Amino acid sequence: MCGSFFLIFLGMGAIQQFLVPTISTRAHCSDLASALVFACVYFGGPIFLTVYGYVFQRLKERWCVVFGGLTYTLFGLTVLLLPQYGVLVAAALIFGFGAETLWATGPTQVINTTHRTRYGSISGIFQSATYSGQMLGVLLLGMVLHSYADPAQGQTAILVIAVALSACGNVLALFLRIKPKTRPPAKLSDAVQCLRSRAGRYLVLLSIATYLGWGLLLSSFASLVRDIGQDAKLQWIVLPYYAGRLVVAWIAGHTSDKVGRERVMLSGFALGTSSLVAAALWPTAPVIAAVSAVLGMQAAMVSVSSTAAVGDYVREDERHLIFAGTNAWGYLATGLTMIGSQLLRQRYESFAPSFLLFAGFYGACALLVVRMRKALNG
Repeated sequence: MCGSFFLIFLGMGAIQQFLVPTISTRAHCSDLASALVFACVYFGGPIFLTVYGYVFQRLKERWCVVFGGLTYTLFGLTVLLLPQYGVLVAAALIFGFGAETLWATGPTQVINTTHRTRYGSISGIFQSATYSGQMLGVLLLGMVLHSYADPAQGQTAILVIAVALSACGNVLALFLRIKPKTRPPAKLSDAVQCLRSRAGRYLVLLSIATYLGWGLLLSSFASLVRDIGQDAKLQWIVLPYYAGRLVVAWIAGHTSDKVGRERVMLSGFALGTSSLVAAALWPTAPVIAAVSAVLGMQAAMVSVSSTAAVGDYVREDERHLIFAGTNAWGYLATGLTMIGSQLLRQRYESFAPSFLLFAGFYGACALLVVRMRKALNG
């Protein structure tokens, strides 16, 4: 599982950082229109959430992972070979559903095969494998992209490399040995399973907050780097996000096993709030690079701890549905963030208002975590 995720995110997972300008060039559209295509990836999960339970019942664990990973590769092929706007939107929606399926099923298997005292540690190891692939991929693809004098040729090159690497991850997923377990029959109400329990509602809100930072990194940070005339250094300015996430993931998971999930998440939201305020006040390359690192740390602390919290508070036969719901709402938040932040930039000619808005949301989530600790442990 870790090897498959590593390769997929070394390829198509990493190229997401370069997709907004790449789609803009290949489909001959504006950054906003390109961000809309990319946002459709994150709208695809919520749109198809109602059928996830049925897909899971038919494909079972292993083939859900195979299918989900395959959609990453197919989207890359579409951008490479069929960059027509309408086709890209359709491919993005399918990609979104595949990502939803992959991230609902993969973490479920990690938790279900782990002793409850090690949920945090194992979640950290699993996500570290994914994050290391994505970080190395951003570094590799960024170096390849900027080795070409013609940006269009560089974009073609990184698409070919990303598709090839992800395809290797797809092949590796075929060899997963997972013993399927009997699950209750799928129902339409499975789509809102995560909102039917108190733990699920808390986890949805926290997952939304985690994905906000990801949406800012993919769209707003890429545009901001261009605004300040540092677009040639994009990978070096955003790479700290991936490095911070990788370094902190296992530490956060291990720590959450010792001191509790909520304390680790509370620290993460405090860091996220302060970093976005700094980005709004001092939008320079060094500050944005530092903010990227802190947001990566925050993402790891909240993501790993909330994954472990699913194991703590949710029954085994419902975990895949909780992950499906939290990911879907998180994907929706990412898509809206990518578009909303660009619209605020056009309105105010600055990213400062959106950064301050999301900083406020992170602060509210810090208060929510305090309430969660009392509500679920009381």
